Amino acid sequence: RKFYQEFGEKTISIKSEKGQQIREQWTEKLKELIEPFNIDFGIFAGFVPLTNLTRSFPCLNVHPGDLTIEENGMRLLVGLHTIPVERAILASHTFLRSSVILAQPYTAYGGNMDSGPILGISPPVPVNLYGYTIEELRCCLSKRPKKRPKGGFKDILEDIAYKNLENLKVNGDWIVFPQVVADFATGKFALDEKQNLYFQKDNRYIKIKTVEYGVDGKKNLITLD
Repeated sequence: RKFYQEFGEKTISIKSEKGQQIREQWTEKLKELIEPFNIDFGIFAGFVPLTNLTRSFPCLNVHPGDLTIEENGMRLLVGLHTIPVERAILASHTFLRSSVILAQPYTAYGGNMDSGPILGISPPVPVNLYGYTIEELRCCLSKRPKKRPKGGFKDILEDIAYKNLENLKVNGDWIVFPQVVADFATGKFALDEKQNLYFQKDNRYIKIKTVEYGVDGKKNLITLD
């Protein structure tokens, strides 16, 4: 935020061309700071500002939603803050998952921030509605303003989504992320020229959609249909 203020900006938004230019300058400064460490790959966990460090080296990002779920060919549970969890709840999903993706360089306003190969997903984490019904939560959604207020909506839906999000961090993020990082570091994953994902098993690479990681360390390779 301080970096943006030095350029006369009050927010760190990338919705304007100037905001995007400042973000690129900020990214370059960040690259200068970490260059001496000769990084092989990076991991993002709670790192909110979009950055194109992903152009310089591979970056793994953990996301609070099952990115294998699609609707009309598009990933459904994308977005920042509690949005992925809210979407899952409002769609009557009975459980949540965390996903780890190989983050891609963002473009324009960052609409593609949750794209990239899905390296792994967590075990299912049950949804807790805390005594409310889906209908009550959908009613809550209908009363929201179009633009998210600074600090959030502060309503029942957001509160329930936040509680589920915190539970997902412990029972989802903390399970899948360390295991994916370890497998990535040891060369278990591979991509071909078309960005198809592969996983090494029994001394050969198998084409997959993703890997489901269990609490017990077991791995379930989910292949393409």
